[in-house]
Amino acid sequence: MELELFKNKNGTGQLLLFQIKGTEKDIIFKDGLSSFDIPTKTLLYSEQFITPFILAICPINDDNRVFYYIWIQEYIKSVLNFDNPKWRENKTTTRIKILQANIMPGNETHLFHISHFPQRLYGACEVARNLDTIRYILDGEPASHDYEETAKKLQRILNIPGYLSDQWERGEFIRSQYLQPALLSAQLLSAQKEPNGSEIKNLPIYKSGIRFISKCTWMNEKEQVNANLRAQLSHALECVP
Repeated sequence: MELELFKNKNGTGQLLLFQIKGTEKDIIFKDGLSSFDIPTKTLLYSEQFITPFILAICPINDDNRVFYYIWIQEYIKSVLNFDNPKWRENKTTTRIKILQANIMPGNETHLFHISHFPQRLYGACEVARNLDTIRYILDGEPASHDYEETAKKLQRILNIPGYLSDQWERGEFIRSQYLQPALLSAQLLSAQKEPNGSEIKNLPIYKSGIRFISKCTWMNEKEQVNANLRAQLSHALECVP
């Protein structure tokens, strides 16, 4: 079953694939986990999809009308391949463990995060492509127009749908600590401008480096500014995942 998630009554384009298993047995948890034997072919089938494949276990006699769920592809990659490396050789079923905390209703935010996976994957590929282009542009002795083009590429990364949204806990950190300082540095280098006081606050590497480079007698003031801005830009390009 394919399910599209809605937000404020509007479709998001974010999908989940559900396979629903009903059980008349009570679901018993030990140390927050419950074991289930799942057809091996179901696990293998799930690996053919990029869209998250959710297995929902529904205790049909539970008056609370809840179900427990597991993101199959992620479980295979993060747990099953390590706990049972030869599981693909199983002819009939494979045992998996579902977290007691993965219960619905109550975890809508978690399922929304899972549904965002294809966008995060697309975003990561776009970031890698743009960063590779930036490194090519900046190779050698870049001129003002090279930094202008770099700024456009960095802005494109910042605008990738979903990549730096609140669906990813590190998104805001990468945006504020790496990408935005890099963009500002590229813009200043393109315009051949020195950052003002408020801009320096948003350039942590520049701010820490200016104290050291200012003591370098072999560079004039303009060269010192450019060296610090290039250091800020280089730092960001190395740190963005």
